[in-house]
Amino acid sequence: MTAENMLDLIGKLGLLVEEKPNAFGLFHICWLVGTALAILLALKFYDKKLLRISYIITAVIMIVGEVYKQYILSYNQTGEFKYQWYYFPMQFCSTPIYTFTLCAILGKGKLYDWLSVYNGTYCLFAGLTVLMIPSTVYSNYLGVCIQSMLHHVLMVIVGVIALRTYAKNLSIKMFLGAFGVFLFFFIIAEILNFAIPMLTSQQVNMYFISKGMDLDMPILSHVKKAFPYPIFASMYAIIYTEIAIGISYLFYKISNPKIKY
Repeated sequence: MTAENMLDLIGKLGLLVEEKPNAFGLFHICWLVGTALAILLALKFYDKKLLRISYIITAVIMIVGEVYKQYILSYNQTGEFKYQWYYFPMQFCSTPIYTFTLCAILGKGKLYDWLSVYNGTYCLFAGLTVLMIPSTVYSNYLGVCIQSMLHHVLMVIVGVIALRTYAKNLSIKMFLGAFGVFLFFFIIAEILNFAIPMLTSQQVNMYFISKGMDLDMPILSHVKKAFPYPIFASMYAIIYTEIAIGISYLFYKISNPKIKY
């Protein structure tokens, strides 16, 4: 197959369009409405088996979707294959591919609990952030836009189900386990941020904290410019953890209204 034919094929598979979707345009609003309805249905018909079933279904969808996205984005504008390490699935919002899959495979236990609390706090907030500000995942490939929105919608829905499952019995030990999961992926992302450019000569921005790449994101870009890199990276981890703690505490309190603090 010639490069021209491959470029045409990628355009068709990726549903290439002239104008990419806009934040709070019809495409975006439909996803927001669909997410809200799905959450309401999940909470209305919730039972204890729902979380594990959700992990199994969403893990399959996320893996298939990620393979599709990687394939589409691995061809450059001339139709030649050149893997773009920038899109390697080790962003904050890529972690559910691993955590959901592990939860789908694992039986009940401490690791399952830690991963689930991570999914219901850190992942839930990360998914909500992109769902509300989707400009970083929109491109002229409508198929990739659909994959990205579906991925983040599933993060939010499953995160809510996980939070519903664990909120009443959340403990400091459980949250520390979730923090350990966050720290594990955070360290891997940092290693890749330094290793991939040296090995491939391609710049990457895992977790959007790479020292070697500029940011084009609200708030984060200003913080990165204002502080030395180690402080910026530490603040990133601390702020996300504080938000995760806030989510945990809020829903624990809602689930245990009779407990005095």
